[in-house]
Amino acid sequence: MNKKVVYYVGCVVLFLGLFWMMLPHVAHGAAVEAVGGEHEESHYRDVFNGLIGVLIGLGLIMYVNGDFDRWKK
Repeated sequence: MNKKVVYYVGCVVLFLGLFWMMLPHVAHGAAVEAVGGEHEESHYRDVFNGLIGVLIGLGLIMYVNGDFDRWKK
């Protein structure tokens, strides 16, 4: 696969991971009203899933930029 495509996929995954981490906090008031209570474990799960997306996106970007090659020395 082309390195430019991998870089852009990494950027999109990074953005989606950040968005996924922020989404529960932005829609918190509406979500509490919709379900009729507090569900804190779903917030932690969303933040964790977003963090995984961020790490995958950063890993792809670092791979394309050759940052992992510097660590081999």
